[in-house]
Amino acid sequence: MQKIQPRGIVLDGRILAEKIRKEIKTALHSKEAGYTERPGLAAILVGDDPASHVYVRLKEKAAQEVGIHFHRYACSATTSQHILEEVIDFLNADESIHGILVQLPLPKGLDENAIIQRIDPRKDADGFHKRTSVLSPPLAATVRFLQETKLPLKNKRAVCIVNSEIFGKGLTHALRQVGLRVATASPQDPLLGKKTLTADVLVTAVGKANLLKTSMVKDGAVVIDIGTTHCRGKTVGDVDFKNVQPKASFITPVPGGIGPMTVAYLLHNTYTLWKKEK
Repeated sequence: MQKIQPRGIVLDGRILAEKIRKEIKTALHSKEAGYTERPGLAAILVGDDPASHVYVRLKEKAAQEVGIHFHRYACSATTSQHILEEVIDFLNADESIHGILVQLPLPKGLDENAIIQRIDPRKDADGFHKRTSVLSPPLAATVRFLQETKLPLKNKRAVCIVNSEIFGKGLTHALRQVGLRVATASPQDPLLGKKTLTADVLVTAVGKANLLKTSMVKDGAVVIDIGTTHCRGKTVGDVDFKNVQPKASFITPVPGGIGPMTVAYLLHNTYTLWKKEK
């Protein structure tokens, strides 16, 4: 009897994220563990970008719900590189802080990479430091989504559409760890559609609405949408979700896919870093 192949199954990031948060909360409040302290997560917010403020509030709310102490450090848009580095140095030395994140993007004139590399890698909750010990939340979420499919991934072909070489390298490394053969492609590639049609797993992280159309997707592919953008007052992904869903085996939605999972894995990383210091 031939096995029926899955079609159009939505990988719900909200449900998975809630599961991860519950696991952290249970671990922190376990009587058996006997923890008398709690992890501390510090968020550095520079400037008045409305989206950045929303994201930090979401992270703060989620941290408080699981029992992680959240510390917000708000700086004006005119904050200098030197002052920002001093804030990071202060947090690096603070024993009550176990995870540090810098909400990106930073205002023009600030060197984002220098700021990120200033963070003690033992406290790098976002996983951006070159010597980090944790996987960055979007990458961890992508791997978890793939694991949730329960599909055999070894030696399957993945194509990642990215517009950042640094992120593409990290994504490639993470996917190879689960046995995939990985190729990256630029959204400007004239052969993009041909390349994506060869993929058993498609990951897109561009931030361009409806970039990935049904004609570009192999029948039965797993589609992971990391890209988000605002279009006509709505948050949408890179994937033409309505039309691609019936063709994909599994697919993540936007919103409700990568977003909640990214926050959950930020908390997971903070908990992991805290445990390492125990």
